[in-house]
Amino acid sequence: MRIEDGSDQVSASTKHLVFAYYVTGHGFGHATRVVEVVRHLILAGHDVHVVTGAPDFVFTTEIQSPRLFLRKLVLDCGAVQADALTVDRLASLEKYSETAVKPRDSILATEVEWLNSIKADLVVSDVVPVACRAAADAGIRWDFIYAEYVMAAGNHHRSIVWQIAEDYSHCEFLIRLPGYCPMPAFRDAIDVPLVVRRFHKSRKEARKELGIGEDVKLVILNFGGQPAGWKLKEEYLPSGWLCLVCGASDNTELPPNFIKLARDVYTPDVIAASDCMLGKIGYGTVSEALAYKLPFIFYFQGGVEMIRRDLLTGQWKPYLERAVSLKPCYEGGINGGEDTAVGKNYASDKLSGARRLRDAIVLGYQLQRVPGRDLCIPDWYANAENELGRRTGSPTANMTENSFHMNYTEDFEILHGDLQGLQDTMNFLNSLAELDAVNDSGKNTEKPWMRERMAAAGIFNWEEEIFVARAPGRLDVVGGIADYSGSLVLQMPIREACHVAVQRNDPSKQRLWKHAQSRQNAKGQGSTPVLQISYFLSSPMSPSSLQGEPWCEETPVSLPSPSVIATPETPVSLPSPSVIATPETIITDDPPIENTDFPSAVKDGKVYVRDKGRQKVTWVQETNSDSPLLSSSSDECPKSSPSGPVSSVSLPSNFQDALSTPEWKHAMMEEMRALAKNGTWELAALPKGKRPVGCKWVYTVKHKADGSIERYKARLVAKGDDVEEVPRLKEYLANEFEIKDLGKLKYFLGIEVARSKDGIFICQRKYVLDLLKETGMLGSKACDTPLEPGLKLSEDEGGEPVDRGRYQRLVGKLIYLSHSRPDIAIAVSMVSYGSELSNRSPTFDMDLSDFMDGEQPISYQKAKEYFARDPSQRWAAYVAGVILVLMMELGVRFKNSISMLVSSAVPEGKGVSSSASVEVASMSAIAAAHGLDISPRDLALLCQKVENHVVGAPCGVMDQMTSACGEANKLLAMICQPAEVIGLVAIPSHIRFWGIDSGIRHSIGGADYGSVRVGAFIGRKMIKSIASAMLSQSLSSANGNIDELNEDGVELLQAEASLDYLCNLLPHRYEALYCKQLPDSMLGEKFLEQFVDHDDPVTIIDHKRSYGVRAAARHPMYENFRVKAFKALLTSAASDEQLTALGELMYQCHYSYSACGLGSNGTERLVQLVQEMQHNKMYNTEDRTLYGAKITGGGSGGTICVIGRNCLRSSQHILEIQQRYKAATGYLPFLFEGSSPGAGKFGYLRIRRRNPPKLQ
Repeated sequence: MRIEDGSDQVSASTKHLVFAYYVTGHGFGHATRVVEVVRHLILAGHDVHVVTGAPDFVFTTEIQSPRLFLRKLVLDCGAVQADALTVDRLASLEKYSETAVKPRDSILATEVEWLNSIKADLVVSDVVPVACRAAADAGIRWDFIYAEYVMAAGNHHRSIVWQIAEDYSHCEFLIRLPGYCPMPAFRDAIDVPLVVRRFHKSRKEARKELGIGEDVKLVILNFGGQPAGWKLKEEYLPSGWLCLVCGASDNTELPPNFIKLARDVYTPDVIAASDCMLGKIGYGTVSEALAYKLPFIFYFQGGVEMIRRDLLTGQWKPYLERAVSLKPCYEGGINGGEDTAVGKNYASDKLSGARRLRDAIVLGYQLQRVPGRDLCIPDWYANAENELGRRTGSPTANMTENSFHMNYTEDFEILHGDLQGLQDTMNFLNSLAELDAVNDSGKNTEKPWMRERMAAAGIFNWEEEIFVARAPGRLDVVGGIADYSGSLVLQMPIREACHVAVQRNDPSKQRLWKHAQSRQNAKGQGSTPVLQISYFLSSPMSPSSLQGEPWCEETPVSLPSPSVIATPETPVSLPSPSVIATPETIITDDPPIENTDFPSAVKDGKVYVRDKGRQKVTWVQETNSDSPLLSSSSDECPKSSPSGPVSSVSLPSNFQDALSTPEWKHAMMEEMRALAKNGTWELAALPKGKRPVGCKWVYTVKHKADGSIERYKARLVAKGDDVEEVPRLKEYLANEFEIKDLGKLKYFLGIEVARSKDGIFICQRKYVLDLLKETGMLGSKACDTPLEPGLKLSEDEGGEPVDRGRYQRLVGKLIYLSHSRPDIAIAVSMVSYGSELSNRSPTFDMDLSDFMDGEQPISYQKAKEYFARDPSQRWAAYVAGVILVLMMELGVRFKNSISMLVSSAVPEGKGVSSSASVEVASMSAIAAAHGLDISPRDLALLCQKVENHVVGAPCGVMDQMTSACGEANKLLAMICQPAEVIGLVAIPSHIRFWGIDSGIRHSIGGADYGSVRVGAFIGRKMIKSIASAMLSQSLSSANGNIDELNEDGVELLQAEASLDYLCNLLPHRYEALYCKQLPDSMLGEKFLEQFVDHDDPVTIIDHKRSYGVRAAARHPMYENFRVKAFKALLTSAASDEQLTALGELMYQCHYSYSACGLGSNGTERLVQLVQEMQHNKMYNTEDRTLYGAKITGGGSGGTICVIGRNCLRSSQHILEIQQRYKAATGYLPFLFEGSSPGAGKFGYLRIRRRNPPKLQ
């Protein structure tokens, strides 16, 4: 309420108040929620002035009252979206700065004057920050509904965040709605129910007005900001469905089963008429869906509730059918608008707003942090996992090196490579070991980090080998952007690194995500051979392919003809070679078994005889001898069997061993009973001249999908291999039946078989068509995701009976279909850790065939377009791009599937080569897994091609070279022409380098870096042209007499006329001949008219853009000279003068960057703080610790590099700079300390999982 000057008394009666209600421009849902609050305030007799940018009809449709006053104005901004499903937090913050921070003073003055003019008693802000400060300045208390905006701000521009926080710090209390995020800043909170709008029409009335009958299923597409070019198609909806489209533009053309709604349609009435809603998460849509019990399908974080690909490609059917089957579960209140308007007496006695906001800012950092970095958050916030649903930061202190090492040794066996004592690699191996437990637990799957870990666990076969590579980021000490101009650079690999785990699998063993499996099935293979058999078999199906049956590899069995059964009393002369022996004719020395309940049996038409009290089981076969011969078969299990699930249960070594175990004894009893039950058992005497053929027990364990034991299996298998019996059997059968030789096999078990000189091939096409015909789906369309993952079927009590056998047969046929397709897919599957903290999808998958155009790889341009289709998965170009580069440059062809897990601790956007570390680690791991021997230098050059051509970023090669070729505690010295490593320079023990992050995001793909690079190449082209003209003029003036010319001068001009790298031009030559002839800047169009091209293969000149030329061309020449001097000084005697000179060179480099336009406020402030610390009069010359600093990498933000003494006091001064920067900007800089080996020095690890330990 309005506060009287000099007192705590209020000036108005609570029966009639004047409200000023500020509404944010952040989404339409805010305005529709405010309508309900305002409506109830007016009904209570209050006047409400609404400040909003929303259309008038939003309020006037629901409220017709003289107490409502609308003022069209927006004092903040909505979110800037990178695409229809992705919020660009940095751009949103920048837009807010332009809207409310820069004009802040004038806004405050205007709003204070307006609030006083309407005599406002109370200000409500939803959630406009500056309105809160204006209310305070006008002497008015205020309430606000949403505090989330404070914590939803980006990682950067913390001064803007603090400005928002300062505005919010005047809060009295928070009115909190259901679904709120953690808001520890506002401990004074009043909870109210959902704020929802009321219906005007019933379901029947709304459908009648729309002209839609009750028999039609109706879905609302409530999707603001639909993707440009997104065309809705008729096949997106199942038969019998219609879709109501909200917010469609006037020129949008819709298919006949989609209906465009008017822009001012009253959404609650449409909700009343509908069966479900599909769209983006928004508080308004969610509130009304909950309140009116409408199922809501929405996209969330790259593929959980609804996969992004399914949304945009129209695979809606399974989600719609799932949605309408759900039962409503929300039973909470829905009268939040009324409760908020009524209010209650409240007096705050808690801490000041500024003190409370400390927690909110800390929470903001916690929610936005990058994995692997320490945010210096308070200890009391380090374990906020339960509330925040995010991973905690660094390991706690009690997790010692020994404990990590112990976990590692228990989890993995290292078959190749060395950890080299790197703690981060140990931690990465620990995280790999934990994936099994995550995959099995099934708990907390709603947490984003749990979902990504479950995805990662699902792509690895833990019984197979995994290859791990590591590549660090880099700190640009000196050299920087001069790399593309051929400069000498000195780079240090940092401690933070990227780890990549790779596993290659035969496609038949590849574990694919469900949507990837569906996509592969939908593609089909037609008549293309799917399995090539390189050796010939007499049978088209090998024994090992029999479903679930173990195979005795001791001797192949050739079965005799079926026996005619005879009793001992009536011997029969059989046309078959087989006769039956009585038990009495079988004599053995084996001891009797304890249990005599085993019956005799005949299996598959063969007669078996069981001797009561004896363990031998025999199969009788003819012999030329007149005397009976006894079987001497062993009862041991087969020597080998097909590989199957690993079991801790040991198989019996012989018959006696099996009987000693109840499970195996039961299994054998079941086998014998089955033989007897099938009626294949009868006893007979063994005639003279016949010999028994022994059998053996074969034991195996059948496992469930999760690895647990399903049952013990025992099978009785006959021994022997008499090939002569086959023609005799055919001869016998020909006498009894009509028999015909069908020739070579063409079909077997529904699978087509074809022969060629290359081998035997099978094709499933006919089998698939028959299956589709049988199920009535021959005319159905393909679908990437035919069934919702995780959907459990339940019995329909009221449904009509169905043919159960039909569905059982279908399941069996589908299993057979997939199991007989070992090359079902050659896929790449990737998981990126930490993606839930950014605007990218955590997973990516593709078919390697997507990289092929016929017999050749696709072009780099096509690959660039492929990865650019989905902004949330654009990051995959850095990882999957290495595969295409290996195919293009080295001719590698990948025959196996690839699974990859990427985990990077190198912060993004800091100018420390996060992208290069990902590329180098990915290529190193893939090369190791495929046996490719690539030198570190060549690997770095290949990775540069990934970034230049697949990603499309115009970077040089020094980042990849340092990540690949660097060594710990050494500077990599490299001449970038294009990439010649000239050695490693040891960092003297008395010198230390630090990296300090400014908090301003650096982007190698940004316009500033690219324009400076273009300017440098324009300058080189012009210098070459000037040198050519001077050379021609000199030759012309000498009348062709070479003797009259200065030979040295001619050679210099000739070299400069063909200049390949700017750094090869000496600074004094530049100043003497070219500096004054280069323009400060030049329009791209003008340059191209005169010179046609700037000869840079990775950048394109914008005709309408003006490029700086002189500063961009000057920088690399002088930088090359500075780096050479820096390298020489590092090897000089240790002294204060040495450090001073090194620091001065870094300062010169920094200001040369600034002259090119590559500076930033944050980096300038940090360098200034280093200078203040260096020249502080409190310290004597001998006490100085810091000597110089410069911006690094591509500039325009990112990190600075600082040089100083290697002592404790230097670290204290660095920490002081951190705190002073935080005090000035609100952002605590991240500190890069230490060094680590590059990917080449580290090599790779080849690991295999041990038996996983039991997790507590």
